[in-house]
Amino acid sequence: MLITIIITTLTLSIKKQGDRIKKQPSAAIKLLSALLLVCAALILIFTNVLYSSYNTKTSAHSNYSSIANKSYYSITDTVSNEEFSKLLNTNFLKRIKSLHSEMSTNPNYLYYDIIDQYITIDNTVFPDDFYYDKDGNILNAIQVSNSFFEVYNLALDSGRFFSQDEYIGDNKETIPVVLGSAYSQFYKIGDTINNAEYLFKDYSLVVVGFLNENSYYIHQENPTLLDTTIVMPSLNYINEPIPKSDEAYHQIALYTSKIEGVYVLNDKSQFANLYGWLQSITKEYGVYKLDFLSIPISSAYFLQCISQQYINTAVIIVSAFLILLFALFSQMSYYIYQAKKHYYQVLLICGASFLQIVFDISKSILLLCVLANLLALSITEAFISIEYSILIILISSISVILISSLYVDTILKKDYIG
Repeated sequence: MLITIIITTLTLSIKKQGDRIKKQPSAAIKLLSALLLVCAALILIFTNVLYSSYNTKTSAHSNYSSIANKSYYSITDTVSNEEFSKLLNTNFLKRIKSLHSEMSTNPNYLYYDIIDQYITIDNTVFPDDFYYDKDGNILNAIQVSNSFFEVYNLALDSGRFFSQDEYIGDNKETIPVVLGSAYSQFYKIGDTINNAEYLFKDYSLVVVGFLNENSYYIHQENPTLLDTTIVMPSLNYINEPIPKSDEAYHQIALYTSKIEGVYVLNDKSQFANLYGWLQSITKEYGVYKLDFLSIPISSAYFLQCISQQYINTAVIIVSAFLILLFALFSQMSYYIYQAKKHYYQVLLICGASFLQIVFDISKSILLLCVLANLLALSITEAFISIEYSILIILISSISVILISSLYVDTILKKDYIG
Protein backbone atom coordinates (compact mmCIF):
# COMPACT_ATOMS: atom_id res chain seq x y z
CA MET A 1 0.00 0.00 0.00
CA LEU A 2 2.75 2.47 0.97
CA ILE A 3 4.74 1.64 -2.17
CA THR A 4 1.64 2.17 -4.36
CA ILE A 5 1.01 5.57 -2.75
CA ILE A 6 4.65 6.62 -3.27
CA ILE A 7 4.70 5.54 -6.92
CA THR A 8 1.31 7.15 -7.64
CA THR A 9 2.33 10.42 -5.94
CA LEU A 10 5.64 10.43 -7.80
CA THR A 11 3.95 9.81 -11.17
CA LEU A 12 1.31 12.52 -10.63
CA SER A 13 3.96 14.99 -9.48
CA ILE A 14 6.06 14.38 -12.58
CA LYS A 15 3.03 14.56 -14.91
CA LYS A 16 1.89 17.80 -13.27
CA GLN A 17 5.21 19.39 -14.16
CA GLY A 18 5.43 17.62 -17.52
CA ASP A 19 6.25 20.68 -19.67
CA ARG A 20 9.04 21.84 -17.36
CA ILE A 21 10.48 18.33 -17.12
CA LYS A 22 10.47 17.93 -20.91
CA LYS A 23 12.50 21.10 -21.18
CA GLN A 24 14.65 20.26 -18.16
CA PRO A 25 14.53 16.49 -17.40
CA SER A 26 17.60 16.75 -15.18
CA ALA A 27 15.32 17.93 -12.32
CA ALA A 28 13.29 14.72 -12.47
CA ILE A 29 16.42 12.61 -12.82
CA LYS A 30 17.98 14.16 -9.69
CA LEU A 31 14.78 13.61 -7.72
CA LEU A 32 14.56 10.01 -8.91
CA SER A 33 18.25 9.39 -8.21
CA ALA A 34 17.87 10.59 -4.61
CA LEU A 35 14.86 8.31 -4.10
CA LEU A 36 16.68 5.43 -5.77
CA LEU A 37 19.67 5.94 -3.48
CA VAL A 38 17.53 5.83 -0.36
CA CYS A 39 15.51 2.86 -1.63
CA ALA A 40 18.59 0.81 -2.56
CA ALA A 41 20.26 1.63 0.78
CA LEU A 42 17.16 0.52 2.70
CA ILE A 43 17.03 -2.74 0.74
CA LEU A 44 20.62 -3.49 1.75
CA ILE A 45 19.97 -2.58 5.39
CA PHE A 46 16.83 -4.73 5.67
CA THR A 47 18.55 -7.57 3.81
CA ASN A 48 21.21 -7.45 6.51
CA VAL A 49 18.45 -7.55 9.16
CA LEU A 50 16.94 -10.53 7.34
CA TYR A 51 20.28 -12.34 7.33
CA SER A 52 20.88 -11.61 11.03
CA SER A 53 17.37 -12.74 11.95
CA TYR A 54 17.86 -15.97 10.04
CA ASN A 55 21.10 -16.61 11.95
CA THR A 56 19.31 -15.90 15.24
CA LYS A 57 16.52 -18.31 14.30
CA THR A 58 19.00 -21.01 13.29
CA SER A 59 20.95 -20.59 16.54
CA ALA A 60 17.77 -20.59 18.64
CA HIS A 61 16.48 -23.69 16.85
CA SER A 62 19.76 -25.51 17.46
CA ASN A 63 19.63 -24.76 21.20
CA TYR A 64 15.91 -25.44 21.45
CA SER A 65 16.31 -28.85 19.81
CA SER A 66 18.98 -29.80 22.33
CA ILE A 67 16.96 -28.88 25.47
CA ALA A 68 13.28 -29.26 24.53
CA ASN A 69 12.87 -32.87 25.67
CA LYS A 70 13.98 -32.26 29.25
CA SER A 71 12.42 -30.69 32.34
CA TYR A 72 14.03 -27.78 34.19
CA TYR A 73 13.51 -26.80 37.82
CA SER A 74 15.01 -23.69 39.38
CA ILE A 75 15.72 -23.74 43.12
CA THR A 76 14.35 -20.93 45.29
CA ASP A 77 14.61 -20.28 49.03
CA THR A 78 11.81 -19.63 51.51
CA VAL A 79 13.95 -18.25 54.35
CA SER A 80 13.08 -15.06 56.20
CA ASN A 81 15.68 -12.42 57.09
CA GLU A 82 15.28 -13.24 60.79
CA GLU A 83 15.83 -16.96 60.23
CA PHE A 84 18.84 -16.28 58.01
CA SER A 85 20.43 -14.01 60.66
CA LYS A 86 20.13 -16.81 63.24
CA LEU A 87 21.77 -19.28 60.86
CA LEU A 88 24.78 -16.95 60.43
CA ASN A 89 25.61 -17.36 64.12
CA THR A 90 26.24 -21.09 63.61
CA ASN A 91 28.73 -22.95 61.40
CA PHE A 92 26.42 -22.10 58.52
CA LEU A 93 29.09 -21.73 55.81
CA LYS A 94 30.48 -25.23 56.29
CA ARG A 95 27.01 -26.77 56.17
CA ILE A 96 25.88 -24.86 53.09
CA LYS A 97 29.10 -25.85 51.28
CA SER A 98 28.40 -29.51 52.04
CA LEU A 99 24.81 -29.09 50.90
CA HIS A 100 25.90 -27.59 47.58
CA SER A 101 28.44 -30.38 47.09
CA GLU A 102 25.73 -33.03 47.43
CA MET A 103 23.29 -31.10 45.22
CA SER A 104 25.81 -30.74 42.40
CA THR A 105 27.37 -34.22 42.49
CA ASN A 106 24.34 -36.53 42.76
CA PRO A 107 24.69 -38.79 39.67
CA ASN A 108 20.90 -39.20 39.39
CA TYR A 109 20.22 -35.51 38.67
CA LEU A 110 22.05 -33.01 36.48
CA TYR A 111 22.54 -29.71 38.33
CA TYR A 112 24.19 -26.46 37.26
CA ASP A 113 25.01 -23.24 39.13
CA ILE A 114 23.56 -20.07 37.66
CA ILE A 115 24.14 -16.84 39.59
CA ASP A 116 22.91 -13.48 38.29
CA GLN A 117 25.51 -11.44 40.15
CA TYR A 118 26.44 -8.23 38.36
CA ILE A 119 29.98 -6.85 38.53
CA THR A 120 31.25 -3.29 38.77
CA ILE A 121 34.10 -2.07 36.58
CA ASP A 122 35.06 1.60 36.77
CA ASN A 123 35.83 3.79 33.75
CA THR A 124 34.05 1.65 31.17
CA VAL A 125 32.44 3.07 28.03
CA PHE A 126 30.06 0.55 26.44
CA PRO A 127 26.64 0.83 24.77
CA ASP A 128 23.75 1.02 27.23
CA ASP A 129 22.61 -2.59 26.83
CA PHE A 130 25.93 -3.83 28.32
CA TYR A 131 24.95 -2.36 31.69
CA TYR A 132 22.59 -3.37 34.45
CA ASP A 133 23.12 0.16 35.81
CA LYS A 134 25.22 2.48 33.64
CA ASP A 135 25.49 5.24 36.25
CA GLY A 136 27.10 2.81 38.66
CA ASN A 137 29.24 1.10 35.98
CA ILE A 138 27.45 -2.16 36.85
CA LEU A 139 27.73 -4.65 33.99
CA ASN A 140 25.65 -7.69 33.08
CA ALA A 141 27.36 -10.84 34.37
CA ILE A 142 26.53 -14.40 35.36
CA GLN A 143 28.53 -17.08 37.19
CA VAL A 144 28.01 -20.67 36.07
CA SER A 145 29.28 -24.21 36.60
CA ASN A 146 30.76 -26.27 33.79
CA SER A 147 27.55 -28.21 33.05
CA PHE A 148 25.77 -24.94 32.13
CA PHE A 149 27.62 -24.80 28.80
CA GLU A 150 26.70 -28.40 28.01
CA VAL A 151 23.01 -28.01 28.90
CA TYR A 152 22.51 -25.10 26.49
CA ASN A 153 24.81 -26.43 23.79
CA LEU A 154 26.81 -23.19 23.89
CA ALA A 155 29.70 -22.84 21.46
CA LEU A 156 32.63 -20.46 21.18
CA ASP A 157 33.49 -18.15 18.34
CA SER A 158 37.08 -18.15 19.60
CA GLY A 159 39.12 -19.10 22.67
CA ARG A 160 38.18 -21.74 25.24
CA PHE A 161 35.87 -22.50 28.16
CA PHE A 162 37.07 -22.73 31.77
CA SER A 163 39.33 -25.53 32.98
CA GLN A 164 38.43 -27.46 36.15
CA ASP A 165 41.07 -25.76 38.31
CA GLU A 166 39.72 -22.33 37.27
CA TYR A 167 36.55 -23.08 39.24
CA ILE A 168 38.61 -23.09 42.48
CA GLY A 169 38.43 -19.69 44.18
CA ASP A 170 40.93 -20.07 47.04
CA ASN A 171 43.70 -17.42 47.06
CA LYS A 172 42.67 -16.23 43.63
CA GLU A 173 42.95 -12.63 42.46
CA THR A 174 42.42 -13.32 38.77
CA ILE A 175 39.28 -14.86 37.24
CA PRO A 176 38.96 -16.08 33.62
CA VAL A 177 35.90 -14.84 31.73
CA VAL A 178 34.10 -15.85 28.56
CA LEU A 179 32.53 -12.77 26.98
CA GLY A 180 29.40 -12.39 24.90
CA SER A 181 29.98 -11.80 21.19
CA ALA A 182 29.34 -8.02 21.39
CA TYR A 183 32.46 -7.61 23.56
CA SER A 184 34.71 -8.73 20.69
CA GLN A 185 34.82 -5.14 19.38
CA PHE A 186 36.37 -4.01 22.69
CA TYR A 187 38.59 -6.90 23.81
CA LYS A 188 40.63 -9.79 22.42
CA ILE A 189 41.75 -13.13 23.84
CA GLY A 190 44.32 -12.59 26.62
CA ASP A 191 43.22 -9.05 27.55
CA THR A 192 43.00 -8.23 31.26
CA ILE A 193 40.15 -6.19 32.77
CA ASN A 194 41.38 -4.69 36.04
CA ASN A 195 39.52 -3.55 39.18
CA ALA A 196 36.38 -5.64 38.71
CA GLU A 197 34.34 -5.76 41.92
CA TYR A 198 32.48 -9.03 42.47
CA LEU A 199 30.76 -9.87 45.77
CA PHE A 200 32.71 -7.32 47.82
CA LYS A 201 36.12 -8.35 46.40
CA ASP A 202 38.29 -6.88 43.65
CA TYR A 203 39.51 -9.15 40.86
CA SER A 204 41.33 -8.93 37.57
CA LEU A 205 39.40 -10.59 34.73
CA VAL A 206 41.28 -12.35 31.94
CA VAL A 207 39.47 -12.91 28.64
CA VAL A 208 39.76 -16.57 27.57
CA GLY A 209 36.93 -16.85 25.03
CA PHE A 210 34.02 -15.31 23.12
CA LEU A 211 30.62 -16.96 22.71
CA ASN A 212 28.95 -17.29 19.34
CA GLU A 213 26.55 -14.50 18.46
CA ASN A 214 22.95 -15.02 19.65
CA SER A 215 23.91 -17.53 22.36
CA TYR A 216 21.25 -17.69 25.05
CA TYR A 217 20.02 -19.60 28.09
CA ILE A 218 16.72 -20.07 29.91
CA HIS A 219 16.38 -19.03 33.54
CA GLN A 220 13.35 -18.09 35.61
CA GLU A 221 11.03 -18.43 32.61
CA ASN A 222 12.90 -15.91 30.46
CA PRO A 223 15.19 -16.61 27.49
CA THR A 224 18.20 -14.34 27.90
CA LEU A 225 20.71 -13.45 25.20
CA LEU A 226 24.35 -13.54 26.27
CA ASP A 227 25.79 -11.19 23.62
CA THR A 228 26.38 -8.39 26.15
CA THR A 229 27.07 -10.57 29.19
CA ILE A 230 30.28 -11.44 31.04
CA VAL A 231 30.28 -15.17 31.88
CA MET A 232 32.38 -16.15 34.90
CA PRO A 233 33.04 -19.50 36.62
CA SER A 234 30.94 -20.19 39.71
CA LEU A 235 33.80 -20.45 42.20
CA ASN A 236 34.18 -23.23 44.76
CA TYR A 237 36.13 -22.70 47.99
CA ILE A 238 37.93 -25.49 49.85
CA ASN A 239 39.54 -23.57 52.70
CA GLU A 240 37.47 -22.29 55.61
CA PRO A 241 37.78 -18.51 56.19
CA ILE A 242 38.03 -16.82 59.58
CA PRO A 243 34.46 -16.44 60.95
CA LYS A 244 32.84 -13.03 60.40
CA SER A 245 35.73 -11.90 58.19
CA ASP A 246 35.23 -10.23 54.81
CA GLU A 247 36.20 -13.51 53.16
CA ALA A 248 33.58 -15.37 55.20
CA TYR A 249 30.82 -12.99 54.14
CA HIS A 250 32.03 -13.24 50.53
CA GLN A 251 31.73 -17.04 50.59
CA ILE A 252 28.36 -17.00 52.37
CA ALA A 253 26.95 -14.61 49.76
CA LEU A 254 28.35 -16.86 47.02
CA TYR A 255 27.08 -20.19 48.35
CA THR A 256 23.58 -18.95 49.19
CA SER A 257 23.36 -18.19 45.47
CA LYS A 258 25.07 -21.41 44.36
CA ILE A 259 22.38 -23.58 45.99
CA GLU A 260 19.73 -21.75 43.92
CA GLY A 261 20.76 -23.33 40.66
CA VAL A 262 18.80 -25.48 38.19
CA TYR A 263 18.09 -29.22 38.00
CA VAL A 264 17.71 -30.81 34.58
CA LEU A 265 15.61 -34.00 34.47
CA ASN A 266 15.32 -36.38 31.54
CA ASP A 267 11.87 -37.42 32.74
CA LYS A 268 9.28 -35.49 34.76
CA SER A 269 8.56 -38.64 36.73
CA GLN A 270 11.93 -38.11 38.47
CA PHE A 271 10.69 -34.92 40.12
CA ALA A 272 8.93 -36.57 43.07
CA ASN A 273 12.12 -38.39 44.06
CA LEU A 274 14.19 -35.24 43.55
CA TYR A 275 11.85 -33.18 45.71
CA GLY A 276 11.91 -35.68 48.56
CA TRP A 277 15.67 -36.10 48.40
CA LEU A 278 16.34 -32.33 48.44
CA GLN A 279 14.06 -31.76 51.44
CA SER A 280 15.81 -34.53 53.35
CA ILE A 281 19.34 -33.24 52.76
CA THR A 282 18.45 -29.61 53.58
CA LYS A 283 17.05 -30.90 56.87
CA GLU A 284 20.14 -33.07 57.39
CA TYR A 285 22.48 -30.10 57.00
CA GLY A 286 20.27 -27.74 59.01
CA VAL A 287 19.79 -25.32 56.13
CA TYR A 288 16.59 -23.45 55.39
CA LYS A 289 13.95 -25.09 53.19
CA LEU A 290 14.41 -24.93 49.45
CA ASP A 291 11.59 -25.02 46.93
CA PHE A 292 11.28 -25.56 43.20
CA LEU A 293 10.14 -23.32 40.37
CA SER A 294 9.36 -25.21 37.18
CA ILE A 295 10.80 -23.47 34.12
CA PRO A 296 8.37 -23.79 31.18
CA ILE A 297 10.89 -24.68 28.52
CA SER A 298 8.35 -23.93 25.81
CA SER A 299 9.36 -20.30 26.43
CA ALA A 300 12.66 -21.22 24.77
CA TYR A 301 10.71 -21.04 21.55
CA PHE A 302 10.15 -17.35 22.28
CA LEU A 303 13.36 -16.37 20.48
CA GLN A 304 12.40 -18.43 17.46
CA CYS A 305 9.01 -16.71 17.28
CA ILE A 306 10.64 -13.28 17.55
CA SER A 307 13.14 -14.21 14.84
CA GLN A 308 10.39 -15.53 12.58
CA GLN A 309 8.46 -12.28 12.99
CA TYR A 310 11.59 -10.31 12.06
CA ILE A 311 12.13 -12.54 9.04
CA ASN A 312 8.54 -12.18 7.81
CA THR A 313 8.58 -8.41 8.32
CA ALA A 314 11.99 -8.02 6.64
CA VAL A 315 10.88 -10.13 3.64
CA ILE A 316 7.78 -7.97 3.16
CA ILE A 317 9.77 -4.73 3.47
CA VAL A 318 12.56 -5.89 1.14
CA SER A 319 10.00 -7.10 -1.43
CA ALA A 320 8.13 -3.80 -1.29
CA PHE A 321 11.30 -1.77 -1.72
CA LEU A 322 12.40 -3.98 -4.63
CA ILE A 323 9.12 -3.12 -6.38
CA LEU A 324 9.72 0.56 -5.66
CA LEU A 325 13.33 0.25 -6.84
CA PHE A 326 12.17 -1.29 -10.13
CA ALA A 327 9.63 1.53 -10.61
CA LEU A 328 12.28 4.19 -9.89
CA PHE A 329 14.75 2.42 -12.16
CA SER A 330 12.20 2.42 -15.02
CA GLN A 331 11.24 6.07 -14.51
CA MET A 332 14.84 7.19 -14.31
CA SER A 333 15.78 5.20 -17.43
CA TYR A 334 12.97 6.93 -19.31
CA TYR A 335 14.06 10.43 -18.28
CA ILE A 336 17.74 9.75 -18.99
CA TYR A 337 16.70 8.64 -22.45
CA GLN A 338 14.61 11.79 -22.87
CA ALA A 339 17.53 13.97 -21.73
CA LYS A 340 19.94 12.29 -24.16
CA LYS A 341 17.42 11.42 -26.83
CA HIS A 342 19.35 12.96 -29.72
CA TYR A 343 22.54 11.23 -28.64
CA TYR A 344 20.90 7.80 -28.52
CA GLN A 345 19.16 8.37 -31.86
CA VAL A 346 22.55 9.06 -33.45
CA LEU A 347 23.90 5.84 -31.88
CA LEU A 348 20.97 3.88 -33.31
CA ILE A 349 21.56 5.35 -36.80
CA CYS A 350 25.24 4.42 -36.47
CA GLY A 351 24.33 0.77 -35.85
CA ALA A 352 23.97 0.50 -32.07
CA SER A 353 21.36 -2.04 -30.96
CA PHE A 354 18.49 -1.30 -28.61
CA LEU A 355 20.07 -3.59 -25.99
CA GLN A 356 23.30 -1.56 -26.13
CA ILE A 357 21.30 1.61 -25.43
CA VAL A 358 19.54 -0.10 -22.50
CA PHE A 359 22.90 -1.31 -21.15
CA ASP A 360 24.41 2.20 -21.38
CA ILE A 361 21.50 3.69 -19.40
CA SER A 362 21.39 0.83 -16.87
CA LYS A 363 25.14 1.04 -16.26
CA SER A 364 24.80 4.65 -15.14
CA ILE A 365 21.97 3.84 -12.73
CA LEU A 366 23.68 0.74 -11.30
CA LEU A 367 26.66 2.87 -10.33
CA LEU A 368 24.27 4.91 -8.21
CA CYS A 369 23.36 1.68 -6.42
CA VAL A 370 27.04 1.28 -5.52
CA LEU A 371 26.83 4.67 -3.82
CA ALA A 372 23.71 3.41 -2.03
CA ASN A 373 25.78 0.50 -0.77
CA LEU A 374 28.25 2.95 0.80
CA LEU A 375 25.34 4.77 2.45
CA ALA A 376 23.96 1.49 3.83
CA LEU A 377 27.36 0.49 5.20
CA SER A 378 27.81 3.84 6.92
CA ILE A 379 24.36 3.59 8.53
CA THR A 380 25.11 0.04 9.69
CA GLU A 381 28.43 1.23 11.13
CA ALA A 382 26.57 4.04 12.90
CA PHE A 383 24.54 1.56 14.91
CA ILE A 384 27.79 -0.07 16.04
CA SER A 385 29.38 3.27 16.97
CA ILE A 386 26.40 4.49 18.97
CA GLU A 387 28.16 7.54 20.33
CA TYR A 388 28.59 9.13 16.89
CA SER A 389 25.63 7.51 15.08
CA ILE A 390 23.71 10.71 14.22
CA LEU A 391 26.87 12.45 13.00
CA ILE A 392 27.89 9.45 10.87
CA ILE A 393 24.45 9.12 9.27
CA LEU A 394 24.21 12.88 8.62
CA ILE A 395 27.67 13.25 7.06
CA SER A 396 27.42 10.08 4.98
CA SER A 397 23.92 10.91 3.70
CA ILE A 398 24.87 14.45 2.67
CA SER A 399 28.10 13.24 1.05
CA VAL A 400 26.44 10.48 -0.94
CA ILE A 401 23.56 12.69 -2.11
CA LEU A 402 25.97 15.44 -3.20
CA ILE A 403 28.14 12.93 -5.04
CA SER A 404 25.09 11.41 -6.71
CA SER A 405 23.92 14.87 -7.81
CA LEU A 406 27.32 15.57 -9.38
CA TYR A 407 27.26 12.11 -10.92
CA VAL A 408 23.84 12.78 -12.51
CA ASP A 409 25.21 16.01 -14.00
CA THR A 410 28.09 14.02 -15.45
CA ILE A 411 25.69 11.45 -16.96
CA LEU A 412 23.63 14.17 -18.61
CA LYS A 413 26.63 16.09 -19.98
CA LYS A 414 28.57 13.07 -21.20
CA ASP A 415 28.33 12.68 -24.94
CA TYR A 416 25.34 14.97 -24.95
CA ILE A 417 24.13 16.14 -28.37
CA GLY A 418 21.48 18.85 -28.07
